[in-house]
Amino acid sequence: GIMPVYKKEFPMFFTFAAMMFFTIFIFTMARDTKDTLIVTSAGAEAIAFLKVYFVIPASMLFFLLYAKMSSVLSKRVLFASTMIPFIAFYALFGFVLYPLRNTIHLAEMANVPQGLSYLVKLAQYWSFTLYYIVSELFGSVGVPLLFWQTANDLVGVEQAKRWYPLFSTFGNLAPIVAGQTSALVNGRFEYEAGLRILTAMIVAAGSGVLFSFFSVQRMADAERAAKAAAAAQAAAAAAAQSAAGSPAQQQQQQQWSRCDER
Repeated sequence: GIMPVYKKEFPMFFTFAAMMFFTIFIFTMARDTKDTLIVTSAGAEAIAFLKVYFVIPASMLFFLLYAKMSSVLSKRVLFASTMIPFIAFYALFGFVLYPLRNTIHLAEMANVPQGLSYLVKLAQYWSFTLYYIVSELFGSVGVPLLFWQTANDLVGVEQAKRWYPLFSTFGNLAPIVAGQTSALVNGRFEYEAGLRILTAMIVAAGSGVLFSFFSVQRMADAERAAKAAAAAQAAAAAAAQSAAGSPAQQQQQQQWSRCDER
């Protein structure tokens, strides 16, 4: 065939591909939004400051927490416990925090020292800063951690050689679709209304990630159950054959029985 994927593998393969697509779609949408929010509120120069003094410490704390959670939670609960808070935050920001930005943000401070201007701006527009940090974390967690960890758990070595290059191909479609969608929405709506629409798409894509994850888990469970049933059936047949003996042994036993009768 054109793709190195067998027909019987289509359901699991395309579900994994959808999971990667949705994850990168979310990342691309959030990446474009986070940069816009910080540049317009604190200036482009604040991004480097934000990455060093906010994003890196937040990433370290997150992965320490993730390591702790991974030791006490099952993989399925861990995935959901990691993914759902990201989607919930994006929904909270798009539908609550951003519309209330003029109310919840701090008042402008006068006579701020030059060296502290970035920090003051980031604190003043704290919801934008939080959005940037969360989006940077999702970029480190979505595909590198959640997707590939799931794929490595469920995809066999032989399948991985055929599937993984194609996953990247499907993943590369997501930034294109997300970029075109974002441009279309922002071209037709004001920024706040457009942000609500894009947020709804992020939430829908997040739901798609969760649905894809639990779907591949169910497929893997069914495949393992089928293999276990086949192995049990083969073992039972072998045991029955062993108990009855081979055809030659059965014929010999019949001859002995006739001799005994005589």
